[in-house]
Amino acid sequence: ILLVPDQELYLRPLGGEGLREAILGVAQHEALANKYRFKMEEALTDALFHDLQQSEQPEAHTTPLLQYQLHRLWEHAARHRADDAERLCLRAEDYRHLRKTNLGELLDERLAQLAQHWPAALESGLVLELLYAFTTEQQTATALPDQAVRQQYAQVPEFEALFHYLQNHSALLIRSGTAQQPRTRLAHDTFSPLIRERHQASDAIVQRARRILDTKQREVQHGARPRFSETDLETVREGLPFMPELPGQLRDYMQEDEERYLRQKQERFELALTTAQRQLEELQLAAALGKLEIAQREEMHPQQVLAVARQMPYPLSFIAAKNSLADALRLLDTLEPEAHWAAALERLANGPAASLFPTWEAWLQEQQPELLRDMRERFFPHLVDIPGGQFVMGVEEGLPAYPQEQPDHPVQVSAFQLADTPVTCWQYGLFCLATGRPLPRDSGFGRAERPVINVSWYDAIAYCNWLSEQQGFQPAYRTAGLSADPQEWQQQVEDWADFIDWAADGYRLPTEAEWEYAAGGGAANRSRYGNGKDLADPEEMNFDAENPVNKDLVKYGWIADTIAGGMRGATTPVKHFAPKNGNPFKLHDMSGNVYEWCWDWYSEGDNSYYAQCKAQGQIPNPTGPENGDTRVVRGGSWFEIASVCRASFRFRIIPFERNYNLGFRVSRRPVNP
Repeated sequence: ILLVPDQELYLRPLGGEGLREAILGVAQHEALANKYRFKMEEALTDALFHDLQQSEQPEAHTTPLLQYQLHRLWEHAARHRADDAERLCLRAEDYRHLRKTNLGELLDERLAQLAQHWPAALESGLVLELLYAFTTEQQTATALPDQAVRQQYAQVPEFEALFHYLQNHSALLIRSGTAQQPRTRLAHDTFSPLIRERHQASDAIVQRARRILDTKQREVQHGARPRFSETDLETVREGLPFMPELPGQLRDYMQEDEERYLRQKQERFELALTTAQRQLEELQLAAALGKLEIAQREEMHPQQVLAVARQMPYPLSFIAAKNSLADALRLLDTLEPEAHWAAALERLANGPAASLFPTWEAWLQEQQPELLRDMRERFFPHLVDIPGGQFVMGVEEGLPAYPQEQPDHPVQVSAFQLADTPVTCWQYGLFCLATGRPLPRDSGFGRAERPVINVSWYDAIAYCNWLSEQQGFQPAYRTAGLSADPQEWQQQVEDWADFIDWAADGYRLPTEAEWEYAAGGGAANRSRYGNGKDLADPEEMNFDAENPVNKDLVKYGWIADTIAGGMRGATTPVKHFAPKNGNPFKLHDMSGNVYEWCWDWYSEGDNSYYAQCKAQGQIPNPTGPENGDTRVVRGGSWFEIASVCRASFRFRIIPFERNYNLGFRVSRRPVNP
């Protein structure tokens, strides 16, 4: 056989006499027994012969099984041979411990020994895949050129060492061929059906990938373009590090399908995330949380998901939505376990619903102070101190002005606090969420940090009282006994002077005197616009700079003739224009963006409140007429021309009207008056 390598030969299985001769073989040949210096116990000979004769395995398995048994006994005897022993002794007792009754047990033992040196190769299915390559569909062994095998597995780490081990130490592969053309084959044909059976039944990643690839390859052979499912691709990609190199065509098809699924995955992710962001802005918190979980399952851009998820617990704790809060914290713990979100969940789980918000704020103060600061700024107005002082309200006679801005008159304003921005959609939305009110329309402009619009004067009053109650202040407006719907207060309030408590420390709308005083920069060095300047600038204000009427204002010095502007056609986020070198109190949007409700009833004409103030001289803290039909709004809006956005300009609107350019900001008396 050695003279005709790789030639197919038929070998007749050993019969009874041949089997006994093979067992006794060398031991009965005196010259060979002396040469190899060993002996066999007679009981061992009988045991081997009996087991092999009685075995129910195929007759063809007898020879390799005997060969393996004797080889194991020889190795065992050599390891345990006494130093002074003249001969190796193959013993029956050792055989009882080492015996294998069939080739399946033998193969399993060989594979188990491989696990000691090559656990990953065995667990992944690499070893079984390699052995399978040396079998045929006729369930016989075959030989393969060593160079071809190495080329196929060139990308597999440490393959060369594994292949060498299998060739020389496993008794599963043997070398064949010539020195010039080395080949390797399965150690015995009888291993082939066992290996193929195990390969077919294996659930290792390589075999699962192999079954997918074989199916796809058959489709290619039949002229079809195979389609890989996402599961197919995941399985094959996991198995590839332990497999032969793929055919180029299959590899190209896989890449095309992967790119297609990646695009689909990106689209699903973006849809889920953008929907979650929109729903969060509309404070549809449970729905937003569900979409975030969908986005997270796509396993793409976890930092983007985390950025949105971090915004969820604060409003959820505020409305005591305990179950949704727990879900949000579990999602956060999945995305950012090092931030100890699980510990927060454990702390919140044990307290009553009423304590959720203060407990959550306390935990944030300890663990996430920056997030707490961001959330407070988002959901609650930030007030700045406005020092008291005297100024001339309105426009002096003889200067360009609208009729309602005159007569000018001196006013003394006491110190007060004013929010640095109009109330935002976030802030008003929390009020709606907590009280079960519908969100006001955003007119397609968007929500979040944009000023809330489409709110009536009565809506603003209701918000002020609610905010006072949340922060432990005395409400400024006496609404006890009034309808739950603020729009009905117009008919229910008999005395508007008694409706407000000016001594209360709660939130309220500013008077128009306070508003104009703050917009113009206080008592000294007053400016025409809320940006701290006498010129309207679309880079610092949101107004209709495109309107041709603005050209008529150049002669008054209200707008520069060279200014490049435009009409944005919508509100802008409240801090879009930084107050740097602008309003001295760092107030945003005092000119443009949205009109702002003031407390005062509106009046104009010869017998107007302005005229009464002019006649009386300096009036401290004027609060406007006792009654009227409309309320004062100030500041102009994104819809108006430059002249309307001046600090002195005043306009009137019916208090129950809601409009897309109408919002408000809050004020209150100073903490230490």
